[in-house]
Amino acid sequence: MRGKILLLTTLIVVILGLAAAYFMLTNVMNPNSIAITSTRIEEETILLKGTFMDSALNYSGYSKTCPENKLVLKIKGSLIKWPHSSGEFEIHIKNTCGDIHEIYLQGSDPNSIKLIYKSDH
Repeated sequence: MRGKILLLTTLIVVILGLAAAYFMLTNVMNPNSIAITSTRIEEETILLKGTFMDSALNYSGYSKTCPENKLVLKIKGSLIKWPHSSGEFEIHIKNTCGDIHEIYLQGSDPNSIKLIYKSDH
């Protein structure tokens, strides 16, 4: 019985430690550390392909906002290497923003923003 409690406690500590490390080491990346290699906007989907300039970083997600025909993306990177993760990424975003004229990358600082796409409209 005592062995099971020790095993369960150890397992919980390891899981909590991994979760804490993930959240502490995952950050919104500076737009200047990201290279976008392809952008495609369709009626229902937006596709972005890119890579991190720092090879130690791995893609771990994004968040978005849609102010006035713009898409603003905050791309997250992590130092933790998860299975099937790499510095290259392909993001498929459901277009809930409507008619997009510009796409920006934004860092954690609102003033750290970079235009990566502008339509011919």
